Amino acid sequence: MIVSPVIPPSQLCPPTGFNPVHGVIERTWPGQVLFAKQRHSGAQKAGIIYQRKAVKFLREKLNDVKAGQWIGFKDQSGARSCQPDAYCMVDGRLVIFEIKLRHTDLAWWQLRKLYEPVLATEYPFVETVVVEMTKSYLGTVPFPERPIPFFTWSGFRDWLANPAGFGVFQWRGA
Repeated sequence: MIVSPVIPPSQLCPPTGFNPVHGVIERTWPGQVLFAKQRHSGAQKAGIIYQRKAVKFLREKLNDVKAGQWIGFKDQSGARSCQPDAYCMVDGRLVIFEIKLRHTDLAWWQLRKLYEPVLATEYPFVETVVVEMTKSYLGTVPFPERPIPFFTWSGFRDWLANPAGFGVFQWRGA
């Protein structure tokens, strides 16, 4: 298996259009949907279909999975909203999932620099772990921290018993 090259976040630029959390966060609940309905490309539609299947799978395996909920917050850049793909409590930890059709560094930026700090305001004394759930993991994408890949549900559960690093769960779907 090929392991993604690790490049420190300070040497990587956030993806175009990505706006990380800036400074102190004040939660406003619930968030507001800020985008009008839009047309999706074929690739986006495939990603949406995969995400729905992945959320269904997570709900079959885990309790109280929250998916697609808008979360409102304020930081130094003003009032904003974000929408984590899925999150839930598992064995006393908050697990945040970003679901992607293909492994991408955008998942790291979203999880580490947006969803994790925002959800930390709701779960301030809880250990948080992040997982990119992807259909395709090749391990060649330059990444801000070492991804820890697992390819089965039992691999995820084993990793979660002692989580370290950035989890990447390759789930090919039903």
